[in-house]
Amino acid sequence: MSWTHDFLAVVRVDAQLHIVDVPDKVSLVAGPGYHPVVATANGAAFHAALTPRSGGRHRLHLPVEVRQTAGIAVGDTVAMVVQPDPTGSVPAVPDDVGRALDAIEGGRRRFDALPTPVAREMLAWIDSAARSDDRVRRIVRLLARVVEPA
Repeated sequence: MSWTHDFLAVVRVDAQLHIVDVPDKVSLVAGPGYHPVVATANGAAFHAALTPRSGGRHRLHLPVEVRQTAGIAVGDTVAMVVQPDPTGSVPAVPDDVGRALDAIEGGRRRFDALPTPVAREMLAWIDSAARSDDRVRRIVRLLARVVEPA
């Protein structure tokens, strides 16, 4: 199914992520679950995933590179455009994340088994860390998620 939606949204922080809430009409069209999308925020393009929230709604994480390129800060109203990502692929795993996954028995296999939108969102979240110590903490959280019993 192909669709494109444009909307205005206010940037907020939730669990240290800069996000925008997606309008109900977008969530209704997308359906439940994670959905890889191509998006723009004030004209800055990026790949992300619609992440489920309660009540069948979704949110969208704004990576630091996008916020910097578009001059976006918390509390700003941004012009968003979202549409399904036809590739739906996971970007290459950064070297430091790969080494961490390989250091845990079955870590890489478990990461590779994650739904594509989840893996993409997690890698984007790690890459959006502004400081190296934040990046390390995010990699540790990724590892904890990967080794959690199902």
